[in-house]
Amino acid sequence: HVPELTGMAWITRDSLSGHPSALAECLNIQLKHFKSLEAQLLSSARLEMWQVYRRRYLELATHLPLTGCAQAATDLRRRHETYFQSPPI
Repeated sequence: HVPELTGMAWITRDSLSGHPSALAECLNIQLKHFKSLEAQLLSSARLEMWQVYRRRYLELATHLPLTGCAQAATDLRRRHETYFQSPPI
């Protein structure tokens, strides 16, 4: 593990990194990092980043149950759903 967000991941279909639960974990780490930087970002940049993360969140929340990771999808929604109900502006 690297103690900082690099935005890099080794993702292949035949490895653990390609498993939907690993993608959910990656999103959780990115969101934690994003939330810690919110106050430092300009409003327009923050909104743009929020829209990117929301789009990725919705993709994960939709696809995880279809791949047999219903529990990961439930955990993802429980942790982040209220954050994505409205832009953090």
